[in-house]
Amino acid sequence: MSETVKKTTTKKTTPKAATEKSVKAAPAAKKSAVAKKSAPAAASKIALVPKPAPTHEQIARRAYEIWAGRGYNHGNQAHDWWQAEQELKRA
Repeated sequence: MSETVKKTTTKKTTPKAATEKSVKAAPAAKKSAVAKKSAPAAASKIALVPKPAPTHEQIARRAYEIWAGRGYNHGNQAHDWWQAEQELKRA
């Protein structure tokens, strides 16, 4: 017949207070690690949505406002248009 041999291992005994502290600290560390991973993921989802380009009409209205703000002086309509485009792209 075969004999079964039981292996005995010796465990290091630790004070009960030390064991409780490590158990309590472990879940808190896991929560913060999960929170750190999910925050950048949420931010990247927001950044993936492209901002719509301003329409021709929106640029024309803003260029008119710029022209009116200059006192209806002629000669800078290309600059007014460019400035209106840049402002609307940044907004």
